[in-house]
Amino acid sequence: MNGECVTSCPDRYYQTFHGVFPDYQVHACLERLVLEFNLTLAKEARTVLIHFNYSIAGIVNIITSLFHVEMGSVEVDSISYALTSVDNSTIKFQYLGEQYYAALTVLKITLDLATYFNNDPYQVFRQETKSKTIQIKEIYPFSQTEIQVIGTTADITSFGGAAMSGGQAASSVAGGALSLSLVRMQIIGEVVQMMRFIDIGWPPNIQDLYSETKSDPNSIVVQIDLIQSWNEYLEDRNTSMPRSFQAYEVSPFFTENYNSEISNIFILSILTVFGFVITSFLRKKLQVFTAKHTLPKANAVKSFRDRLVEFLHSVSRLLNRFDPTIFWNFALLFTLSVFQPGVFWSFININYYSTVVEPHTAYTKATLAIAVISLVLYLSLMGFVFYAVISNFKHFLNTKESLQPAHIKSYRNLFEDFGCQNKFQLLFVPISMLKSLLYGLTLVFLSPYPIAQITVIWVLSAAFIVYMIIKRPLKDRWTRIITLVVELFGFGCMTIGFVLPIVESAVELDASTRVEIGFVFIAFTITSTAAGCLLTLIQILALFIAVYKYVRNKHRRRNQVKPISLVELGSESPSIQEENARRTIEINSLKESTPRVNSGVFFPKSHLSIDLDKQIGRLSTKVLSRSPRGIQLLENIKTWFQEHPSEAGYSRRDLYKSPKKM
Repeated sequence: MNGECVTSCPDRYYQTFHGVFPDYQVHACLERLVLEFNLTLAKEARTVLIHFNYSIAGIVNIITSLFHVEMGSVEVDSISYALTSVDNSTIKFQYLGEQYYAALTVLKITLDLATYFNNDPYQVFRQETKSKTIQIKEIYPFSQTEIQVIGTTADITSFGGAAMSGGQAASSVAGGALSLSLVRMQIIGEVVQMMRFIDIGWPPNIQDLYSETKSDPNSIVVQIDLIQSWNEYLEDRNTSMPRSFQAYEVSPFFTENYNSEISNIFILSILTVFGFVITSFLRKKLQVFTAKHTLPKANAVKSFRDRLVEFLHSVSRLLNRFDPTIFWNFALLFTLSVFQPGVFWSFININYYSTVVEPHTAYTKATLAIAVISLVLYLSLMGFVFYAVISNFKHFLNTKESLQPAHIKSYRNLFEDFGCQNKFQLLFVPISMLKSLLYGLTLVFLSPYPIAQITVIWVLSAAFIVYMIIKRPLKDRWTRIITLVVELFGFGCMTIGFVLPIVESAVELDASTRVEIGFVFIAFTITSTAAGCLLTLIQILALFIAVYKYVRNKHRRRNQVKPISLVELGSESPSIQEENARRTIEINSLKESTPRVNSGVFFPKSHLSIDLDKQIGRLSTKVLSRSPRGIQLLENIKTWFQEHPSEAGYSRRDLYKSPKKM
């Protein structure tokens, strides 16, 4: 021991060997390791996690047989609880009895290893602290029917949220990613779920509901994790998080709480950039190709080359109709959908970084840096949204859609769902983002003051509902009504959380009454989810109806009999075209009142001779937009330019530049 020979090891040392077998081994005395444990709450009210500071894999069976449990100063028989090994250093305690225990009841777990370990000369561990206590959640003996109701509600919330987000994402993409209905539904659902972090003594059935559902049930995030190897360096870190977060096993690390969202953002960024670049590149190349290679005649015998030319012409027409800004709009839609949890988890990491018990490592420091960078980027996004909306008021307020500038196409979904009668209607998205930011600040930085938390959230939600009722920002009537219904039932859940502590401060409620109040909360949750699913169903039906009308109209146009224009007739018959030109020259020389231009178009007789080239040069878009027929003519000209840019001498990029003010 310490370089000296002894006949036996002292009490704080254990007997082992120095050296590597079979080369050599020498008997040695090493200092025992002090085995400590602590208790933390878990999502389930009946479960408590026992964390050890060293691996106990080799002695777990001995340890589990030595536990002594007390709840509320009363010893609990071993048949009323179960001990299960979770990993090498964690054991799960689960209460199995039917006794009711109020919230904050003290659970005391005693582990006496002295008899078995301290006197064992070969045992590595010794023990100094034998007992640990923790205040548990409220344990209520639910009936089987009540358990089924809670479980069914959790399933409806999870599956309904997934169906809602999937359906709305599909309808949004089919519509050019212009609708932000998905973002609105997700913000409401997340706020209701995030109220779990307000420690106001929720009824036990609400706590069970929260433990079985995730905090973002309406998310369109695909559950993939590209940073799992990074998070392995952050696992099993002991922290001293507040009880409201510890009760739902919340980690203080941003990458652990936001891992799927980070992975989705990374993949979506690559797809957005490459999709936009490749689409634009192919469209330009195909325009050049189709300009050089004309379509073969319809009735001619076609070779492989002719069929390839036809196929490329079809692809070119399809790309000409496809708007590549859909990539940017969907990327903005997705980012807005993960804005609220992104801000919230960033605040969590920043505020509770110091709660990690062990010394910080390079990975914990880098995770904090990622959280700060993400928060800065999200705040920058909010600033951009405010600027984009406010700076484009003049283009949307009481302005026709055809006169709106082309530069807003990449973020048109900020305006698409909303009315244009006043500025407050267009400010719906910026106001929603500001509300989400205030939610995150309240939940994280006011954690020691739960009454203040629920009050702030209740007031913000009430003000937002008043704004929706008075200003009516959503232009579609049914979408506005159903969204308001979802908001109202979500607000009902918040009202229960707001009123409950006030009532309990005046009157002591028994456990069964609290459970009844909890089932009202659950009913509001189901109704809110059902209303969101109804809105999704309406949007999907509207999409199917639009597709059906498009196919039907296309079929009708294909079967219509159209007269041949003089232009097409002249292009097919050179002799007729020459005759038309000859007659035009004769009419112009005689100064007739019904001139014929080279395009083959006749004008009715009048007292004035019209020179189209000269007259068109004098016109402007401002003059034409003064009459309905002129506006229609401008739209037809715009459509022709988009379909024939090369013939008009323009590039595709020129067509999307903002028009100069006249």
